[in-house]
Amino acid sequence: MKRPKPAAKLELDHELPPEPSPSDEWLKSFERRTYLTFVSRARASERLALRGMLWMISLSVASATAVCASVYSLASSTRPVSNSDVGAALFSVITLVLSLIVAVLKYESRSRDLFHSFRAIQKVSSEAEVWQVRGGKLATQHDCLNLNASYQDALDKSENHTPLDFYRAMTIREGDNEARDRKLQNEARFRQGLLTALPILITLASLLWLGKIALDLLR
Repeated sequence: MKRPKPAAKLELDHELPPEPSPSDEWLKSFERRTYLTFVSRARASERLALRGMLWMISLSVASATAVCASVYSLASSTRPVSNSDVGAALFSVITLVLSLIVAVLKYESRSRDLFHSFRAIQKVSSEAEVWQVRGGKLATQHDCLNLNASYQDALDKSENHTPLDFYRAMTIREGDNEARDRKLQNEARFRQGLLTALPILITLASLLWLGKIALDLLR
């Protein structure tokens, strides 16, 4: 009686995935970190650019309103100093103080620096992603050090983003952390929205005052 032939030896190399190399693990972590950083700084750049534009509009409208209110008060008031004169003077002082504060904050230049920073970080993140697609084993320790050096240089191109920018940029995690992440993200949007709404409120108040002056002139 013939003995059965032994089963063919399985090719384990084709069935088991190769163990990740240290470069694999580092690149995955590095790519996630750089991606979150560049999105956070992109949010910061957009925030500063928006606030700079809103403050420019707000202060321009407020200055024009103060001048119109002063001229109208001089032309219509029968008293040496009227309530309109006092209101226009106080509004002019407030506008001047806000103009000095906004000038010190340098929204436009800070937004531009953050833009260059996040674009440089985005480039580093994309290179790390390409290394992952090609396979981490192709990336040597020297390549990883070069990527990290480029990342550090990109960070130095601007100021850091705020925790609120980070919370807005982060990805909502599933499971037990989902409720906490959503709460942090909503709080960040609300708190940043309050600061962004301030120049809008000043613009609306100035326009309402201008409208009141216009109605008084038409009577």
